[in-house]
Amino acid sequence: MTWPTKWRRRAQLAAYQKLSAERRRRIGEKRALQSFHRAARLSAAYRELLAEAGIEPTRVRSLDDFRRLPLVLDKANTFQRFTLEELCLPGTLDNLAGILTSSGHSGRFAFGLSTRQQVRRATDFIDLGLEQAFGVDRRRSLLINCLPMGVRFASRAATVAEVSVREDMALAIAEKFRSLYEQIILVGDPLFLKRLCDYAEERGIDWSDTRLHLIIGEEVFGEAYRDYLAAHFTIDPDQPETGLIGSSMGVGELGLNLFF
Repeated sequence: MTWPTKWRRRAQLAAYQKLSAERRRRIGEKRALQSFHRAARLSAAYRELLAEAGIEPTRVRSLDDFRRLPLVLDKANTFQRFTLEELCLPGTLDNLAGILTSSGHSGRFAFGLSTRQQVRRATDFIDLGLEQAFGVDRRRSLLINCLPMGVRFASRAATVAEVSVREDMALAIAEKFRSLYEQIILVGDPLFLKRLCDYAEERGIDWSDTRLHLIIGEEVFGEAYRDYLAAHFTIDPDQPETGLIGSSMGVGELGLNLFF
């Protein structure tokens, strides 16, 4: 990690903090409309869906216009109906860096595709978010990825350990390496983190001397579950300096975050 990279992140975060909430909202609205018109222009599947719904894209000029669109996208009218070539923007399938599937719980799979350019940019955005939330540029950080189904992400600011849903591997890495780092960030889903807690408790692991954060994806969770994790990992939710517990919901969680 070079200092210019760190300073660039700090400059980006400082500039973002100076933006008013109204200014941030306007920027988001502008980008949402740009994405809509780009898809309407370049995606054959989306053009056909809009035409069938009687929607003229050029008449969608504001976010209110966008909100009133009657078109709803789901697996049935996207992945089950159109080919990948029809769904994607031109050239996307020629430059794929990664393919991610949904869980298939519904009996049908959806797919998340990432180009090489998107993967490079995603790493920068992840590091920006990690710096904003956890100060990874100022603290040596170990990020243990416990997400299932091959969900991966990269970081240039933190050390990343990929263990999937193996509580023994996650615990072995945390125990062996925590003395080398100033903080550990665990990323996993609620069911796995409960299993990890039980596994660590059986082995008498004491987390009190470890600055530890949790990023929880895949499923929602309630306050009681958050309090359970906080007690196990000796985190005080009212004192962020003891550790943070957050929910990151999206496709690939950190890689394509929808909200937190």
